[in-house]
Amino acid sequence: MDEATKSLLNVLFLFGFAAVFVGVWIRFLHTSSLNSGWTQLANQYHCKQPFKGTTARFQSAVLNGVSFTGLLVLGANNHGLFMEPIPPFRLFHKPLLIPWTELQIEPLSSFPFKRYLVLFKSQPDITMEVRRSTLDRLGP
Repeated sequence: MDEATKSLLNVLFLFGFAAVFVGVWIRFLHTSSLNSGWTQLANQYHCKQPFKGTTARFQSAVLNGVSFTGLLVLGANNHGLFMEPIPPFRLFHKPLLIPWTELQIEPLSSFPFKRYLVLFKSQPDITMEVRRSTLDRLGP
């Protein structure tokens, strides 16, 4: 096999790998949005304006069993709780602003971290678990 053919095969392999990687990434983000309930929440609580309030980046939460470990920007203001993934994870995950009146927050005790269970009144099938220290830091 000559050098030109080897080079062409290498380029084709790299393009093929990149295409497969992008396809898998898109499928992963779409599936996580559906399974976590983010899509349902976005249908009701999509934050269309830039969020104004206290935020903390690289926060963690578990939505319907889907872990967003270190992937979230969480925020709070007088209107509600803001949630948005960090940039590489935003596809299919619209920013959310959930009014405080729509949230029911209950303490959970579990070793080694104390957590809150967050229930969405209009979406009772969706639950979120978050460390108490995270929400306490954001408190309005």
